[in-house]
Amino acid sequence: MKRLCVVLAVVAPSVVGGCGGGPKVVVEARGLDPATQQTVALPDLPVRLLPYDRDAIFDSLRAAARSPEPEIPLPLVAEESDTTPPAPTAASLDSLHAARRAWAAQTFAPFDSIARAKAKAAGRVEMVDTTDTSGTARFRVEPARWWIYARYVLPDRELYWNVPLEVGRAGAQIRLTPANAQSRPLF
Repeated sequence: MKRLCVVLAVVAPSVVGGCGGGPKVVVEARGLDPATQQTVALPDLPVRLLPYDRDAIFDSLRAAARSPEPEIPLPLVAEESDTTPPAPTAASLDSLHAARRAWAAQTFAPFDSIARAKAKAAGRVEMVDTTDTSGTARFRVEPARWWIYARYVLPDRELYWNVPLEVGRAGAQIRLTPANAQSRPLF
């Protein structure tokens, strides 16, 4: 199975010819194919520019939750013993998944209305684009603080970005790489 190393770059408008009319953010999504060590474009990657920090909303909802999030149990390793703990059963994993989904549905239910209120207070709307066949997405935005949000799913984990970006009149430049992404296990 091939894996890709993801690199997203936001290029200043002055680098992109013919942009005119204010700051234009260009997102280039590239991956490194480990088998060939060649750079490849990542088409069809959804990229969002948000006028709010989505992680801050999730953090505040998590802090206000009525109960703690059901934790994923770590396997216990028996000390000074050749025995290993039994593997979790399918039923116990299904039960844990259901408990986590139910907790998240209740805890994060207000997210959309809070996000809309924050965007309205900022006087801006969320910008959404999907990278084209060359791995490029384009946005025309007003100068302000934005957050770039993207997720790339690999076989065993996802790379997650929620990175602030100050866009001035001359544009901005930022690189999103696996090194500055949150790497989240798929459970």
